[in-house]
Amino acid sequence: MNKKRKLIMIIVSTCIVLFALYNLSWLYLTRAKYNQFSNDMQEIMVNRTYVIQEDGYLYNVKYPDYLSFTGNLGVATDDEKYALLIWPSFYGKTEYGLQLVDEKNEMHSVMINKNRQAINEEYRDLIRRNKETINILFNKAAKMWKDI
Repeated sequence: MNKKRKLIMIIVSTCIVLFALYNLSWLYLTRAKYNQFSNDMQEIMVNRTYVIQEDGYLYNVKYPDYLSFTGNLGVATDDEKYALLIWPSFYGKTEYGLQLVDEKNEMHSVMINKNRQAINEEYRDLIRRNKETINILFNKAAKMWKDI
């Protein structure tokens, strides 16, 4: 019984150490990546959400939730009719989305690619009609966050 208890203690201790190392790695990686995005921004939620308003646009950084690697960056117009959302990737490709208000005053959430094209065919015309605003949002994001 004593050998069995010792083995269980070794296994439990190893699991605790591995989990602690995973937590420290996650903390280091997310902070290293997202701290560069939130420089000079106002902290809204401690270690989670940062914002700044410049030139009529609202910029925000949302850090990943605990043990997640998915956070996001956002650029929105003052009237909140247009917003670009960016999900920076740690491994793989960065994803992009838009929130757009159409002529009927309806909000649409649209996934797009880096080339600013709608992934879903049904939104191609909406993207085309708002191309100028979308380009401005991308340019604002590129100016604010160099790596995007």
